[in-house]
Amino acid sequence: MAAEGEATASTPSSPCTTVVAPTKIVKLPHIPTIVEGKRVLTVDDFRIIRVLGEGGQGLVLLVQDHVTDRLFALKVISKDSVKYLDHVAKVLIEKDAMQALAGNPFFVGIKGSFEDEDNFLFLMDYYPGGTLHEKIQRVGRLPMWMARRYAAQLILAMEELHRHRIIHRDIKPKNILLTDHDQVVISDFGIARMFGRTAAEERSKYKATPACDDITTTECGTEAYIAPETRYFKYSYEVDVWAVAVTIYEMLHGKLPFGYDGGLTKRSARVNAVFGIIKIDSELDSDAVDLLKSMFERDAHKRPTWEQIKKHRWFDTM
Repeated sequence: MAAEGEATASTPSSPCTTVVAPTKIVKLPHIPTIVEGKRVLTVDDFRIIRVLGEGGQGLVLLVQDHVTDRLFALKVISKDSVKYLDHVAKVLIEKDAMQALAGNPFFVGIKGSFEDEDNFLFLMDYYPGGTLHEKIQRVGRLPMWMARRYAAQLILAMEELHRHRIIHRDIKPKNILLTDHDQVVISDFGIARMFGRTAAEERSKYKATPACDDITTTECGTEAYIAPETRYFKYSYEVDVWAVAVTIYEMLHGKLPFGYDGGLTKRSARVNAVFGIIKIDSELDSDAVDLLKSMFERDAHKRPTWEQIKKHRWFDTM
């Protein structure tokens, strides 16, 4: 889904959108044919329902197959927004990550990837439950049982993601979709780091335990969810543990930690995150507090693994 709130350049207008105030009229670009079973699909087989989200590189549309009435999400990435080679590489990594995870219900399902003169396009499954962010906005702080359930699913999903040697680097409620059965689905691999794609890296793309030398250095992500080491050091899979901790905190408090939702400047909130200055509701379950404190460990090497987190007593009642 479209990632909002990131430190990116201003959103370019996409060649497949026309804005007519106050209503957005969206024109589908040409889509090369896709084979679905025995059917050959073209752009004429889809009708646009609405815009699901927008970001710095394009938008996501809700589209419907005229024949089956099935709904899909169509991610349209403007080539104007990815002119440079490293940006194009990110689009390819996003496609490769989704394809590597295909068939796993914890990750957004990709049905096809294609391009035309102006856009890269991904046809994906549509998840009617919206995003976890929307649920938090609607409900506020989630009931403990609900937050625990979502957290458990998210931890299983992240463990599997890391086994595929992929660091997501932008885990947040806006990138966590909900199915009609209330199961979490991770989306938006636009800034993911996928190891094992080059000859210089180990060729195996799947490991029971991620390689300890899978290291990267690019500072990226959404401000409030970025682990301290991302800003200053080489980092690895532990940054996703931090982002999941922020997400669990947000579910249990209805707001972000470190003062990002408390009127502080980004600089002040960032200092709080770097130095571990955090306020946790004293009325929270003591086990939840203990889990959060362990996951918010400033030293990435001391942060718990997914296996250790799964065994934490906060999950004993599940």
